[in-house]
Amino acid sequence: MLRFEQDGAVAVVTLDRPEARNAIDGPMAQAIEDAITRIEGDAAVMVGIVTHTGNVFCSGADLKAVRRGEGGIIRTPKGGFAGIEKRVRSKPLIGEYEFTPLGLARRKGQNSRTAVASLLAMNLLPCC
Repeated sequence: MLRFEQDGAVAVVTLDRPEARNAIDGPMAQAIEDAITRIEGDAAVMVGIVTHTGNVFCSGADLKAVRRGEGGIIRTPKGGFAGIEKRVRSKPLIGEYEFTPLGLARRKGQNSRTAVASLLAMNLLPCC
């Protein structure tokens, strides 16, 4: 469901529930919170990269889990939604995802690009 790899100063967190479009359920939220705790607690790690398997970075809350009454556990004590929403962090997290470009790039036959977006810069996941 979530993979954690470290290469020197870079930690890579991979959302790995492609069968559920990487939707957040309780175990996924806790795993994300644990990964952030690991990043924050390791002085050797300077940055975290969040990426994914499958065609979707993350589809949000797992509605099947919510329907089963598990909506409360997709919010963790430290991080809030998905273990990350309200998490106080000192190190940046960068989101890396695949997308299909539209417009000019598509006309040139480039069907897939990799985008790197700073989650901090987008103000989706405040750092401090």
